[in-house]
Amino acid sequence: MEPAIIPYVESHAGAKRVLELTCLRGLIAGASVEVSIDGRAYPLAWGTSWFEIPADRPVSVTVVRRFKGGVDQAHVVLTPELAPVLDCRGPAHLSKPGDIGQPRVPGRSKTRAHECPVDPNYVCTSAWSAGRTR
Repeated sequence: MEPAIIPYVESHAGAKRVLELTCLRGLIAGASVEVSIDGRAYPLAWGTSWFEIPADRPVSVTVVRRFKGGVDQAHVVLTPELAPVLDCRGPAHLSKPGDIGQPRVPGRSKTRAHECPVDPNYVCTSAWSAGRTR
């Protein structure tokens, strides 16, 4: 079954392409998200959604997550040179923002300032989980 593609409703006569946006919950998340494409808002469920967007100009993509006690917002401008695939991750804590961008490389963990490799053979040595592997 073909995925349902949300059409681009603003005036645009040029070429179009399909944006794949995956919204992942953080530790703090509401029931849904609101995705804005060039200012047009779409309330959606968590997961993957597909949007028709212009292929010949930059497109503004904003994801707003509401949760008890606050609102988190992530924004990116998707230029024609970038692949039309984005991941949006919710915040892990009230003091941390969520983020949006190109999908992460498998086996790597992103922190605020840099990426660091994750060793798949790492063995945790803490007292409560001794012997467990990731």
